[in-house]
Amino acid sequence: MSLLPLAAPAALFLSALLFLTEGALASRKAPSLRKIHLPLFSLLLLLSLVPLLFSAPESLFHGQFLWDSLSRCSGLLLGFSALSAMLLLPGYSRKSEVPGAETAALLFLGNLALLLLSSTTHLLTALLALEAFSFITVLLGGILRDRRSSEGAMKTFFLGLTASLFSLFGLALLFGATGKADIASLVSLSPSPLLKAGLLLFLFSFLFKFAMAPLHSWAPDLYQVAPAPLGAYLSTAPKVGIALFLLRLSPALTPLLPFLGAFVIVTVLWGNLCALRQEDLRRLAAYSSVAHSGYMALALLLPSPFRGNALLFYLTVYVIMNLSLFQALSLLPEGPELSPSLENLKGWGKDEPWIAGFLAFALLSLAGFPPTPGFLAKAILFLPALEKGLFLPVGAALLGTLISVAAYFRLFAPIYFSSGSTLKGGDRRGRALLALSSLLLLVLTLWPKGLTLLIKEVFSHV
Repeated sequence: MSLLPLAAPAALFLSALLFLTEGALASRKAPSLRKIHLPLFSLLLLLSLVPLLFSAPESLFHGQFLWDSLSRCSGLLLGFSALSAMLLLPGYSRKSEVPGAETAALLFLGNLALLLLSSTTHLLTALLALEAFSFITVLLGGILRDRRSSEGAMKTFFLGLTASLFSLFGLALLFGATGKADIASLVSLSPSPLLKAGLLLFLFSFLFKFAMAPLHSWAPDLYQVAPAPLGAYLSTAPKVGIALFLLRLSPALTPLLPFLGAFVIVTVLWGNLCALRQEDLRRLAAYSSVAHSGYMALALLLPSPFRGNALLFYLTVYVIMNLSLFQALSLLPEGPELSPSLENLKGWGKDEPWIAGFLAFALLSLAGFPPTPGFLAKAILFLPALEKGLFLPVGAALLGTLISVAAYFRLFAPIYFSSGSTLKGGDRRGRALLALSSLLLLVLTLWPKGLTLLIKEVFSHV
């Protein structure tokens, strides 16, 4: 057994330990975001990805972990999400309240938990990794330590604890019925009522953290109170880890396809309808994230030749789109009781044409307008689903897409048809990140074949 694949999780853990030690030794009077934090975080994050990228595919610990192409994709997307969050923090308007060392340590630990989750083939290991990340989610959401942050974090904690109990009970049923808890064993078993009940209960915690309706109520509250850079991380990173684990689990989920179809219908419609009536931009982004969870779950209903391609393409595009949205929101000024609303976007089109253009591009892609990558991602998802006869989930997804157009287009009125911009100057690093994400979306618009070829290469080695 080669030890090279273990170097990536070891590097993430040691980096987190380094920042935790630094945070414990630093004086309380020292600035919360030191100049050394950002370059050190970036360097350690890149070093943690090197062994994952160059290690050969391998099965570890009697097949409980698979370091393969999916693990590499997970590491890259998680790294991009964490690096974006950390780069945005120094320019965040409430940066003095965000502890830099502790935040960096939590981001490393979060990436470690999600990397293990996306790479495991054992249900108990997956549940432990998810619960570790759930605890990190609570800490990141309440890191400002004010009343609103603490309230949102505690709501997430107690709701997540309830969902975890359901998942633990489901795991007990599965183990009691089969005597095993690995994916390969579940696939080989014939469906039974006890197996279906165990699988459905086991999925509760995963669907909760994936923000699937009606298990989504924590997401708007947490995204609203968490710092905007960390909101960008919390809206993308969990989607990566959970989606790729569910992709590995999907052969065993065949008996639950009707239940998953019902979750898809409720999620895409409820998420988009709630986004339509939001005035708070963070809550709008949260309900948008809920709806996109439904679109990604639709990929799990597809047959195996299309399932992985559609999910990985949509997931990659979603991460870039959603980071662009939160990068734009992070440029808005905030206070202890202030969360950005539609009023804060007034005059962007005139006073900040480039920022407004980047945000508009991200919104068009989130809505699925051609020829943006969001449109192509939905096309790759919807067409195979129609061929398979999934008319009801696809119809709900199409209706949800039409509703989302109205929800996203509500932002264009204050941007281009009002005056009085609240964005003056802004952080250069945040602007550069937004430009980079928009450039990636533009590349995917002009050359989507590059990503599809990369995804085919991924699944040829899985």
